[in-house]
Amino acid sequence: MPSIAVTDNNNLFGALEFSLECVKNGIQPIIGSSLNLLDVQENHNSSQINLLVKKGGRFSFVSNHAANSFAFAVVIYYFYGRKQLWVFPLAGLIAISRVYVGVHYPADIICGALFGYGLAWCMLSVWVIVKMRELKRNRSWVWYHSGENN
Repeated sequence: MPSIAVTDNNNLFGALEFSLECVKNGIQPIIGSSLNLLDVQENHNSSQINLLVKKGGRFSFVSNHAANSFAFAVVIYYFYGRKQLWVFPLAGLIAISRVYVGVHYPADIICGALFGYGLAWCMLSVWVIVKMRELKRNRSWVWYHSGENN
């Protein structure tokens, strides 16, 4: 479906008419606006906010995107080794994007990354302990591949 975007500063005059006309002609409307906030105490425009994404929940600490992406990176690194080191820069980019779009502070993503990294290593450690325990008990549902061709 084709799409068209319109942006404005401090207002959305005509946005409803624009979107209705687009839908009538089979076009996906994209509407954006930048808003200047009025500082009531100073009585002047103090800052401009570009709304890139909608705010998620009530709390932003820690960043779930950062935690999940770093946990994923740890798991990929654990199972595939050094040839998959590209996942850590990707996780970092995902985390930094949350600051860029304005939904997290840098401390949110740093703590989220550390939380995800640590939690993933804890879960992998528990998995290894359970697997080794079950291998020692000769359980049939646990198998170990030594890398040799049998």
